[in-house]
Amino acid sequence: MISDSLREVAAALQEASRLLLLAHVSPDGDSLGSLLALRQVLLRSGKQVSVYVPGGVPLRYQFLPGADTVLSKPEQLPDEPATIVVLDCGEWERVGLPADRFAGQPIVNIDHHRTSCGLGQANYIDSEAAATGLLLLRLFSHWEVALDVPVATCLYAAIASDTGFFRYSNMTAEVHLAAATLLTAGADQVQIYENLEKKSFSYLKALALVLERLDAFADGKGAYSYLTLADLDSLGLTNSESEGLVNYPRSVAGIQVAAFLVEMEPEVYKVSLRSRAPLDVSTLAALFGGGGHARAAGCTLHGSIDDCLQQLSEAAVRMG
Repeated sequence: MISDSLREVAAALQEASRLLLLAHVSPDGDSLGSLLALRQVLLRSGKQVSVYVPGGVPLRYQFLPGADTVLSKPEQLPDEPATIVVLDCGEWERVGLPADRFAGQPIVNIDHHRTSCGLGQANYIDSEAAATGLLLLRLFSHWEVALDVPVATCLYAAIASDTGFFRYSNMTAEVHLAAATLLTAGADQVQIYENLEKKSFSYLKALALVLERLDAFADGKGAYSYLTLADLDSLGLTNSESEGLVNYPRSVAGIQVAAFLVEMEPEVYKVSLRSRAPLDVSTLAALFGGGGHARAAGCTLHGSIDDCLQQLSEAAVRMG
């Protein structure tokens, strides 16, 4: 059954002639795959479409069709008013652009994070969905879009990324059916897997440092590690390339919460959080203005690495 909110979003997108697609900073496979899939479909209907990703598309995702068209600097953004479409994100703070820049322009929001309340005039939010890419597949089905290889590739990469290549607890029958649909439409599973899993020398050298720094926090209920700006500079690693390193603290036996901190600016840390039941890291992240899912969330903290860890530790302990 098609929800009223999906119909509303579909109508808002169909009415728009010029669109700017945005997601969150340090984009993952779900946000990038979703952005590029929606771009492909909107272009087919004769619309003007721009996609903006701060800092550009990370190397491991540059195989996605349309990745070479992505704008990466604020000064590249078009001056003309447009319908703003925010995907895979429900907070302006995570977009990396000030909300007042788009004052008076229509905003459409499509997201699956449980902390999202909808930041647009038209919102399609489903926190039960495994990925934003799955929501777009529903939208395209509503539009009766004929899936081609570029769209199928982007959506398969999106869904595979947010389900750990179909291994995480968010797997559902709908996800398996979606994967079958996209494979039938021409998505190349081997190509997608190899690109999503390939690592640079810089990443693997960073991993050695992350494992060396691995330690406990929150009275032993959590494990953490971190990278500083100096580390990123010496390793030649970007913030976005550090995606996935949180899985190593998360793999420690017996812990309830994992944290991985990356310094984005002096004493400004992006924090990736993972958890096991019953601890809900979306609630933990929300205490610091962040959000996400019960088992995967994120936020931004300010201060030295010791200050940030103390803040996280105290909050996690209070949550029990």
